[in-house]
Amino acid sequence: MEYFRGKRILLWTRKPGLGDMVMNAICCDILRREHGLDVWFGCRYNPYDRDFPEILKGIPCYKYQPDLRTHPLPNQAEPRGYAGGKDYAGQKHPFDFILDFRYHMHLEVNTLFQCLEEFGVSRMKVPCDGLPVHNLPGIGKTYDVVLSPDCGGWKPVRAYRRGDDLEALLNKRGMSVLNLSRSASQAKLRLPEMLAHVKAAKLYIGVETGPTHLVSGVHQQALVLQSGIHRSAFWNIYSRTHVVEKDWPCGGRKCQVRKHEECVIPEGVCMDRYGPEDIAELACELISNK
Repeated sequence: MEYFRGKRILLWTRKPGLGDMVMNAICCDILRREHGLDVWFGCRYNPYDRDFPEILKGIPCYKYQPDLRTHPLPNQAEPRGYAGGKDYAGQKHPFDFILDFRYHMHLEVNTLFQCLEEFGVSRMKVPCDGLPVHNLPGIGKTYDVVLSPDCGGWKPVRAYRRGDDLEALLNKRGMSVLNLSRSASQAKLRLPEMLAHVKAAKLYIGVETGPTHLVSGVHQQALVLQSGIHRSAFWNIYSRTHVVEKDWPCGGRKCQVRKHEECVIPEGVCMDRYGPEDIAELACELISNK
């Protein structure tokens, strides 16, 4: 921790995903509020970048353009990164140190904690309240449930392809649903509007993906469908969150999820095993018990 005191630090993410950027920002919030470090988070080419500075009050954002993914971090005794006001290409930047936000899946240790450990943080408070957002717009129509069955680069491995069926079942139970699926007919929402809808809803239903991290600070409660690729403890430390997780007999977490070299059934089948009827029933139970 002392290594970073008195320095301006950029916490950077090589990965382009929204979820990684959100967890990056959450780490910055924890380090600033609880440990007094001058830490900024970096954005790259995510379409939500333009909205982050408006809604993340108190967490400075720096739009850093060079792509670090193809440049290895130096091997050194002190925290790995780029020191001395220069990046890997020798270009000047307004930080004393750039530290790469990264994690190792095989450790099965919470993603945020893996990053905080690099700052000398030995423990973190759980559950986490999630991403602190502000300045959300007013909305007209509200929904009982906001449903996000899709995911980004991991689609269809983590996506729930029966989202339309789940929406129909929730409608039959008298619930209004905002389906954020790309295949749904709903108009695309910008980040502040989407967060405002989740905040107003009774329940958010999502999968292991960026929006699930993103809404962590605003949802009343969330129901997350876990694919089994990673243990929920790896990423889920948020309050008001309920996880549906199974250890599939076909191998689940041990399968080659990227290439499916040993899988004899189509990608996404693990998620598709979740019956929409069961999810709808659990959703109704969570709403009625709140």
